Amino acid sequence: AYSVGDFGKVISYKKDVFKYAPYQIEEYNEYCRMLIIGIQLYEQNGDIDSAEYCKNELLEVPEILKSVEKKTDELAFRLTDKPQLTLDDEILNYITLYQNKEAKK
Repeated sequence: AYSVGDFGKVISYKKDVFKYAPYQIEEYNEYCRMLIIGIQLYEQNGDIDSAEYCKNELLEVPEILKSVEKKTDELAFRLTDKPQLTLDDEILNYITLYQNKEAKK
């Protein structure tokens, strides 16, 4: 789906992955990278609605991770192999950038 630019399917498939493998942080990071590229490509092509759709999905990812964290028993965070629920810094920077743009609207 990603290779042909079908972001609707990418989003749907990745959300299914999150349901079945909620602790796979690389899936979230990969999804965010895909959305960032989608935003950039749509903006370059003047498709503001699709860029906005991808941006809204990107801004939702931290909330998804917070939800996973809330559902996780606190004992899991005491283990040596703790669940990793933090996005890469590069992605967090993009999210902050887009959140700031949204706040200025």
